[in-house]
Amino acid sequence: MKLPLFFITQLLSSDLIASTGTVEQSTKDSTGTRVDATPADVANVASQEAFGKFDDDGYQWSNIFEEANDMLDASLLMYPIAELRRVAREFPENFSDPDDILKEPITASEVEQLLVDNAKTLMGFFGNETMGVLNTVMDTIVARQQTDVGKHRKPTATLIDFADDNSNSELVYAIGKDDARKRVTVSFRGSVTMTDWRQDAQIWMEKIANPLAHIKGQPKNIRIHHGFYEYLFYTTTHGETRKDGTLMSKYELIIAQAASLLKKNPGYKLFVTGHSLGAALSSVFAFMAATEESIPSPVTCVSIASPYVGGINFRKSFQHLEETNRLRYLRVANQGDMVTIVPFASLNLGFYKHVGFELKLHPGKFTLTYPKGKRVRRVWRNSIFRNFNPGKATRNHAPAEYDQRLELTKSMLKQVFLNDLYGELHNKTSVK
Repeated sequence: MKLPLFFITQLLSSDLIASTGTVEQSTKDSTGTRVDATPADVANVASQEAFGKFDDDGYQWSNIFEEANDMLDASLLMYPIAELRRVAREFPENFSDPDDILKEPITASEVEQLLVDNAKTLMGFFGNETMGVLNTVMDTIVARQQTDVGKHRKPTATLIDFADDNSNSELVYAIGKDDARKRVTVSFRGSVTMTDWRQDAQIWMEKIANPLAHIKGQPKNIRIHHGFYEYLFYTTTHGETRKDGTLMSKYELIIAQAASLLKKNPGYKLFVTGHSLGAALSSVFAFMAATEESIPSPVTCVSIASPYVGGINFRKSFQHLEETNRLRYLRVANQGDMVTIVPFASLNLGFYKHVGFELKLHPGKFTLTYPKGKRVRRVWRNSIFRNFNPGKATRNHAPAEYDQRLELTKSMLKQVFLNDLYGELHNKTSVK
């Protein structure tokens, strides 16, 4: 997929360390010094039977591979669905029934059929390689539904809302419901329009009130990338209104939709995802959603190819939500994807920090790290200088490359659960 790169204005490095081994989990010991778990340590955690699979309320969690793969599917599908809908609106004469493409809700089987029926249109936009990945994605989603729900029942994954009516000036998102996984998923599209690129380029940090400021030890304010925050929280040009008649922000609209779906489906959990710009938006949205009383804990975010999002206080509050089991976060990043290591610093002199567990995908291997502490001698490994490769820059950022690398890690990552890693990190076993 030939997607433009995130707007890069700095040649700066990252402080999140990735090892060259198979698996690395980085934490702090009791003295506050950063320590690295060995591959054997992680394998030992992963081998504990049933550990990490169930919450106290009986919710069944998938392993890291399945969670990452499912959310990559959701992120990947945002592009072709949005493109099909755009063409159906602008050139309805090219379709026998454009309303079939624009209808909501729509099932996973129906989405798959639309991709098949309109493969020629999509091929011109995405190319043969990405179309092959898209077909595999839809086959996987439908097959999973048939297996989990029952072969004699129809697949039950449903796209509830695809919000792209004003995509030239506002973010694009989708909300889906997966009855097999008991998930409500919010997915954000990555950068496509000029407005998207302008939001990417606004790399100064915006200081906002911390929703956790009432908690002892939490900072009064946090700083978030202005462009990402503006896209979610500033006034929209159209849509639902508040009680006072003013327009809701996108965040208010999406969180209300998600809360309503979760209320109608007791026992379901909220998952959030996106690729590139969509990954950044998903990170901010998940953080805020985890502070909402109307959203059951924990919220899970799996971001794909995310740039930096916030500063040190944002990370501190983010980690508090992780420690209190209100937020789970897996940040998937390809080695060599420069988007994931910018912007390092804000134009108003703030420094960005990554959050959550990082799953770094190398060709044929992976690393798992958690951003606590800093080792200057290793900063070079994630610097833009080391990752700079003009010939592969676009490819390393493309969803198709993420799909291929993730597939190579399948056998090992199926043994690891994100809850296990959090349990080890915080020295507690909040899951069975």
